[in-house]
Amino acid sequence: MIKKYIYNTKLELIYEKSRVPMDTIVVVCKTGSMSENDNNRGIAHFLEHTTFKGTEKRTYLDISKEIDETGAHSNAFTSRDMTAFYISGLEKYGEKYLDILSDMLFNSKFDKEEIEKEKGVVLEEARADFDNADELAEMLFFKNSLPKEDPLAHPIIGYEDTILKYNREMLIEFKEKFYHPENMIIGFSTNRSFDEAKNLIDIYFNKIFEKKIYKYDFYKNKIIKRKFKYGYNYLNKDFEQSAILIAIPWIPQDNKNETICRVVEYVLGGGSSSKLFVNVREKNGLAYDIGVFPSVSKNYGLLFVLIDTVNSKAAKAVKCVKETFVDLINTGITQKELDSYINQNEFAQIKVELDPYSKLMFIVRKYARTGKIVNIKNSMKKIRSIKLDDVNNFIRNKIDLKKVSITYVGREIKENLVEVFKNS
Repeated sequence: MIKKYIYNTKLELIYEKSRVPMDTIVVVCKTGSMSENDNNRGIAHFLEHTTFKGTEKRTYLDISKEIDETGAHSNAFTSRDMTAFYISGLEKYGEKYLDILSDMLFNSKFDKEEIEKEKGVVLEEARADFDNADELAEMLFFKNSLPKEDPLAHPIIGYEDTILKYNREMLIEFKEKFYHPENMIIGFSTNRSFDEAKNLIDIYFNKIFEKKIYKYDFYKNKIIKRKFKYGYNYLNKDFEQSAILIAIPWIPQDNKNETICRVVEYVLGGGSSSKLFVNVREKNGLAYDIGVFPSVSKNYGLLFVLIDTVNSKAAKAVKCVKETFVDLINTGITQKELDSYINQNEFAQIKVELDPYSKLMFIVRKYARTGKIVNIKNSMKKIRSIKLDDVNNFIRNKIDLKKVSITYVGREIKENLVEVFKNS
């Protein structure tokens, strides 16, 4: 059972009735790297890190010990459009988890010494990303395909020069602008009644928001109409493994064809029996790994093919990908492939239903992005109702290979991979 409640401050509660004695609380702010500017790139992620670094009544070690001693699991993440903090553990310690998350949200000290120490941690994380061919390829694509003022053109983690200049005042200013109750969601999976859960969130979060005085009004991000520049991006790096990222236009988030898109993505690159994996890796030995994933939002959609290979096989791998797409457009998918996708989702649904943490995170993330509460069982009914003809009509009419961007990161190659793709 899933219920939504909106408090007087506009704070939203998503309640999910758990069947096990386990409490999972996730605090979501609908703010990520898309809310940043040239002066503070990466600050949403850095704020996530420093929120764990102590409050007025708890040190960093106190927070860690209190969570560990109850057998719970805690973590956080930052994406382009949200930041989330969560604790998942035994129901009997649920109020302790609420108190810890509330304390972190409202009373983080942002101690100057801790900020300086955390800069070193985040810089190492950033350097690891810049030493990873796959991560670099995605960053290079967005950087070269969008104007500099678009936040999507920049990495979530930021840059070394921006990370080094963060200070306590910048963190507090960013938090004051975006961590407003109307921009927050609390997800609560529990065996408690809805009324009890609602009252607990009121005590630990809503009543504190009621009393809070903000220096800044809540800042809403402007909606940007995105137009990607398609072309060839090349970065010569002495990596043993090269990365090739192929991007084509795709369907934006929450589109009526969203479910069909997931079918196509699965058949193309969703596993070791997928068309691209079989053709590029198994039959021709042109890649160590290959996969497909979407990058979608309400105002754009992209389909990525990511290939891990060596420079000597790059052009042949790209040619093989193009041939696989053309064959898919010409012949479509089979009923057996559609049934495989349905079976994979049925099994995934069972796993999610058995794990309150995974279920809550799925529901809350989807709600934060679309404003819709997903009923997993109803979603499964929708998946089972997919018709093969609808999938194949979509493939014939919606896959556009005329617009393509290819990003290569690795040792030197002579070929222009976009030209290879277009001429294949």
